Amino acid sequence: MPDWGRWRRLERAERSALLAAAVLLPAITVALRYGGLRRTRALLDRLARHRSPQRPLSPAQSARLVAAVARRAPFRAPCLSRALTLETMLRLQGASPLLRIGVRKVEGRFEAHAWIEHEGSALMDAADVAEQYLPFARLTPYR
Repeated sequence: MPDWGRWRRLERAERSALLAAAVLLPAITVALRYGGLRRTRALLDRLARHRSPQRPLSPAQSARLVAAVARRAPFRAPCLSRALTLETMLRLQGASPLLRIGVRKVEGRFEAHAWIEHEGSALMDAADVAEQYLPFARLTPYR
């Protein structure tokens, strides 16, 4: 059951961002599954060219809202979907986030992870995520 008291306490910009994340996260998850990363990023680039007229939230606020939506989603939202959702939301607010993808080997198993960095800091992840995973060379941002 939704917590309407918490919803009412959110500022208008936070409500809008929360709704945007609730729409973007499942759409991006489906787009990645059926269109792949390149097509999905190209689509999101076209979307991100439209700047939001509202007061932008801090990157940390946006990250908390995306994480909250991902925790409550009725499906498992992979890290790449969460990262692309946050990247798109920040770009809509005029920021220039960096999508990072890294790999590591744990007990013989290959693991990959995606995260967003903004002004040198990881969002929605531990501050040392780039030390836990070997990041690929920077992905070319769509601009």
